[in-house]
Amino acid sequence: MDENSGCLWVGLIILLIFNFLPAALASDRKHKDTKAIFILCLFFGWTFLGWVVALIWAFSGDSNKTTQTVQTVFLKQEGDKWVMLENIEKEEKEQENL
Repeated sequence: MDENSGCLWVGLIILLIFNFLPAALASDRKHKDTKAIFILCLFFGWTFLGWVVALIWAFSGDSNKTTQTVQTVFLKQEGDKWVMLENIEKEEKEQENL
């Protein structure tokens, strides 16, 4: 194995990584069509047009990333018990009416 064949293998690995970049980005974004984008990269990613289509597809549409919902719970102590308040404003209005 000579020096040129080592460079050839490194270049081939870099091209393969670059070829499947749209599929990796789609997977990271949890795109709903990640498998289809991977198949597109596998068969047509070596063509410039196929790679560009896969890249645009990877960034288009909604991804399935989960969103985190934060819920704030307000508690009030009544004697020895803690009671969850559903709505602070409702509780404040009740106190004003007393």
